[in-house]
Amino acid sequence: MEAKLSPFDLHEDTEFPPSRMCQQNSCRWKRPHEISTTPELVSDKYPNMLLNRGSDDKNSHITDAMFILASSKNSFDQVVHDSETFEHNYTGEFSFNFWKWGEWTTVSVDDRLPVALDGHPAFIQNEKNLHEYWPALLHKAYLKFTDRNPPKKLIDVVIDLSGGIPESFDLRNEEKLPDYLWDIILKSHEMESLMMCQITADDDDEEEMWNGLVRGHVYIVTAVIESRIEGWTTKLLRLKNTRSRNGWTGKWSEWISFNDFVRCLHLLDLIHLSTPTQKSAAWYEERCRGQWVSGVNAGGSESHQKGLYHSNPQFCLVLRRPDIGDLCGECSCLLALQVKSKRRRVPMAGFDVYLMKRAAEASPLTADNHCEKAISKKHFMASCAQVREVTCRLQLDPGYYYVIPHTSRPSEEAEFLLRAMTMSKSELGPVCQEEPTSYQRTLSTVDFGVFLNGSSHLKFKNFNQIERPIGSLPHDLFISYAGEDHVIDARDMRDLLSDLFRREFCETKSFGVECCRSLITLQLGINDELEDAELGYEATVALWDRLLHWNQIFAKFDRDRSGCIETYNLRDVFLEIGFKLHFNVLAYYAIHFGGKLRSLTFEDVVTCLSKTLNAYAAYKNADLTKPSLTLDKWLLLTTKM
Repeated sequence: MEAKLSPFDLHEDTEFPPSRMCQQNSCRWKRPHEISTTPELVSDKYPNMLLNRGSDDKNSHITDAMFILASSKNSFDQVVHDSETFEHNYTGEFSFNFWKWGEWTTVSVDDRLPVALDGHPAFIQNEKNLHEYWPALLHKAYLKFTDRNPPKKLIDVVIDLSGGIPESFDLRNEEKLPDYLWDIILKSHEMESLMMCQITADDDDEEEMWNGLVRGHVYIVTAVIESRIEGWTTKLLRLKNTRSRNGWTGKWSEWISFNDFVRCLHLLDLIHLSTPTQKSAAWYEERCRGQWVSGVNAGGSESHQKGLYHSNPQFCLVLRRPDIGDLCGECSCLLALQVKSKRRRVPMAGFDVYLMKRAAEASPLTADNHCEKAISKKHFMASCAQVREVTCRLQLDPGYYYVIPHTSRPSEEAEFLLRAMTMSKSELGPVCQEEPTSYQRTLSTVDFGVFLNGSSHLKFKNFNQIERPIGSLPHDLFISYAGEDHVIDARDMRDLLSDLFRREFCETKSFGVECCRSLITLQLGINDELEDAELGYEATVALWDRLLHWNQIFAKFDRDRSGCIETYNLRDVFLEIGFKLHFNVLAYYAIHFGGKLRSLTFEDVVTCLSKTLNAYAAYKNADLTKPSLTLDKWLLLTTKM
């Protein structure tokens, strides 16, 4: 015989105690066994229900969303763990799943519920089965999931409960309605999408209209049919009120014609699901995450004057086959962009879709190759900052497309989730921006050798074989800073370089001692030997020539001759010397070297380049699998950078 836990042993949720669920002082907290004689989590007839709102009048849209969830068995089973009961293995704890940022999250709560002092329940109930408790417990879990700050819009709550991609239509704006709206509704019903509609109302205005519909109430579309009646093609929908038994009383009785539907209703929301059911096929879903980092890839929209648009993250969408049965040979594609930010303000965002001329290469669109690679563009932008997800439906020919998510203005930081749903299997992935860091040593990069003393295994062609920038280092000038021992250290290097730039370019450039230490290490090579960090004349000449080349690269991006470049240019600066940096490395460099302004002086660039080359050499020279590489030796190597 199964032993039951005593009331004192039942689970109590310390993370979400009764005091956090509501602020009412006029209620007591009881478990379902103390309220009902035969409590159930889910009855066999869960679709046949009518939910009341309990005492939570402010969040009636959550009750509507729960009713919509229960209309789809597949979605309901995804959220509610009906294997948990009040009988077998009962512990007083129940778990529910919610969709958050592309993943399903499990939230557990205890089953203590508020009851008014007069004994009346103060929680959501199914009026057709008062012994069923999933509505009350799901509501409690959702308040915990949202930290008692649930979304204000019904569609956002339904997304949290279903994980679907939303698609909305304002039926009052006929000019913007697609000509094939009926086909969308019919196909959505076949694929068991969640469909809801309503007539907008001011606040609590719940006026019943002449046709039986009630303002402010939400209706779900439970059936869609198209048939020939008396020689005419008739398009009908069946609606169900989420709050009462009131329904359409016009022509066709419980059914409403498509024309009346568009004429009488105001808003239509569809939630498309990627979970297959026994009755229908499902959308294929692909998703990618990314982020905009100021100074790296937060380029803003194409219309902005700063010309940073192509630094935005880029994704390749591959559509290989048209939809089955599509007479035009097209692919139905739903794209959705969700944005979140650590800051209070979430930036407005959107995305552009480009049809590529040929099979997409592993290279992003740039200002230089844009016209060569892309054919056409479609633009989608959030209409207001309160939109949690920007979505669109596209009818596209099979082919290769680039999707570029962007904020409305440059330098706005946020994370984003990009999702694509198609009826035929598709592919969605980043365009070469997540490749690992690599170094390509070619003459075109004109990187004049990393280790002139040959201490590294990296070998370059003779330095004199490469055309060097115009410049010279007089021997007597070197001696004036080096002294009798004919070598210079980091402090001598600091003063010498400032003097050289003043003589060569009539420019004042300052270099810190730490920057000069990295430059000296770059010339000496990375090793674990104890040696003086000093350079002789020939090594200093080579270093000066390297700096002249780096100065040419810097000048290429310092277009306004301000003495600074933006960190957006850092990727291209590294490409000039043969380095292709991973996004995470670029983001760190932008923050570490660019500071708040994301701006780099020549010294910042020199320090960044030299430290990177030193770190690369240490990585290539070190065998991390050998016991001989101790922590002491690794610290010695890395502190030289």
